[in-house]
Amino acid sequence: MYVSRKFNQYRKEDLERITSEEGILLRVNRSIQSEGIFGDLKEDTGFRRFRYRGKRM
Repeated sequence: MYVSRKFNQYRKEDLERITSEEGILLRVNRSIQSEGIFGDLKEDTGFRRFRYRGKRM
C-alpha cells in the first residue's frame, strides 16, 4: 500500500490546526451551533420517529 507524502503532510497540518487553541474553540462553537439547526430541520420536515415511540397510533 502506498500513501503519498503530500497526503501525510496535509493530515499533519490539519491535526495541528484542530488541536490548536483556536481550533478547539471553533470545534466547540460549531457543535453548539449545529445542534439547534438540526433540531429545527427535523421539526420543519415533520420528523416524528422518536416523538411517538411506544405510543399507540
